[in-house]
Amino acid sequence: MFTFNNTPTKSKLTHQGSFGGVVEAFCESCDEPVSFVAYARSGTDFIITKFGIHPRCDVKEAQLAGDIMDAELAKEAQRLGVTKLFVVHHNDQVELVRTYQPCISALTQLSATNRPTYIN
Repeated sequence: MFTFNNTPTKSKLTHQGSFGGVVEAFCESCDEPVSFVAYARSGTDFIITKFGIHPRCDVKEAQLAGDIMDAELAKEAQRLGVTKLFVVHHNDQVELVRTYQPCISALTQLSATNRPTYIN
């Protein structure tokens, strides 16, 4: 597991809403995130709009923090039926980073034939 100053690091989804959220990799010993990724949801796509890494992280630690956050994003994508992950670079170029296989139950929940009917 990724360690920053010999402390285990985990990820958590914060600031989550219907239009996106933030995934943070953090040390158990402090509240400050080691790394973060802000994303927005657009239809069946996630778009990474911002990301950051603690200045004291080396390349190996940054890669491992990114892997932890990527796994958290993949879980959220599967839950919501998201199929693509894009990143917007500082020069406004958009890059397709990853494609996901959506969970069948998420697609079923989103289908028009499986919507609840209401009695008015």
